[in-house]
Amino acid sequence: MLTGKYKSLEFVVEKIFRDTGLIEGVDIYDVVEWAGECVELIGVPDSYSNQVVTINIKEGRGKLPCNIIYIRQVRYIKDGCNMPMRYESSNFHRFVENVNNDYANNSELTYQLNDDCIFTSFEEGDVEMACDVFLIDEKGFPLIPDNIKYIKAVEYYIREKIDYKLWRHGKLNKDVYEKTVQDQLWYLGAAQSSGVMPNADRLESIKNNWIRLIPQINQHSDYFRSFGHQEKRINHSNGRSSNLDAKDVSGNYLF
Repeated sequence: MLTGKYKSLEFVVEKIFRDTGLIEGVDIYDVVEWAGECVELIGVPDSYSNQVVTINIKEGRGKLPCNIIYIRQVRYIKDGCNMPMRYESSNFHRFVENVNNDYANNSELTYQLNDDCIFTSFEEGDVEMACDVFLIDEKGFPLIPDNIKYIKAVEYYIREKIDYKLWRHGKLNKDVYEKTVQDQLWYLGAAQSSGVMPNADRLESIKNNWIRLIPQINQHSDYFRSFGHQEKRINHSNGRSSNLDAKDVSGNYLF
């Protein structure tokens, strides 16, 4: 599992130039693009920064921020209230004003994504979007997870691109290029494994969601806040949870 710390791509670029001795003929804009490709190929959501952005909707559409990589969930906000939205399943998405003000029930507000825009079932208002975004530093360099396997994956992905150009022009031995490819593939797999492996706390939430007698089918309505809550079994003889030993510092039962 990743730690949520990031390191600038500038550090990786300097390391590549230092280790290979290659500076001339390497375009820094190509390097930045290759780094972004590498992180997307690894495909771990925790590689990005999780943020909530507000998008103003006019005439049933709003412009998506340019640095969004993955959209987690969308909700409609109005007058201090909020309501989860679902993705429109109809092939003929129409802008229909929703008059349901029951915020406790499942939302019938819908949206679709197309042409760098979000299209909603209401014409005016605001939506909040929980999403993963690509971070950059003050110099414009992408930020990558501060994890040695991630750093090596990005490093060898960029080195493979550079070595491929040299090999294509007959300036690099084939065996050297193939060794770079081999290292690149190994570190890409290692970075992916490192990013998706949950720690004990996340495993506890996953376990609580899977091990239960009654499925929670309405988690979308509370933005999956209850996803990791443990199921409580009520002792009907005294009206409390069967976990009778759980108390706070004052001696009161927690359940």
